[in-house]
Amino acid sequence: MVIEAIGRRLRLAVVGGGPGSIIGEVHRTGARLDGFYDIVASALSSDPERSRRTGRAIGVSEERAYPSWRELIESEANRKDRVDVIAVMTPNDSHCKICTLALDFGFHVVCDKPLTTDLTSAVSLADKVKATGLEFCLTHCYTGSHGAPSPSHDPRRRDRLHPPDSSSIRSGVPRL
Repeated sequence: MVIEAIGRRLRLAVVGGGPGSIIGEVHRTGARLDGFYDIVASALSSDPERSRRTGRAIGVSEERAYPSWRELIESEANRKDRVDVIAVMTPNDSHCKICTLALDFGFHVVCDKPLTTDLTSAVSLADKVKATGLEFCLTHCYTGSHGAPSPSHDPRRRDRLHPPDSSSIRSGVPRL
């Protein structure tokens, strides 16, 4: 387990999923229930003051409740106690640019679906994940047909694209 391997929980930053977002609360609750993460940094809104205020409201320290996702990534990259993982739960059209920057700065990523909004950017992002060797997890609530859980459904499961390749994206089924 991760705690035994590194001697602590993983430090998690959450991007998006602020006030009024159902999925943000679901992700934060899931991370807490997993027991493997401490939420230590956030950028929860595109409004800078609201982002800071709501970050503090969920228990993030004032210095790590960031006004924007870009500032979170750039600032955390320079910290000695930087986050280990960045979870992205923003509007769909922003997933790719946020994940790309996080990977550029050497962060592992957990991204809400969809990965991107077009095949070209999906392939580009998959190539970047492969080149960095970092973990990239794409979240799914249910698998199987018509939204019904499959017999092997585990609510804590994160499908991992490691190493990703374009064939796994084209088929819609990530390589595990």
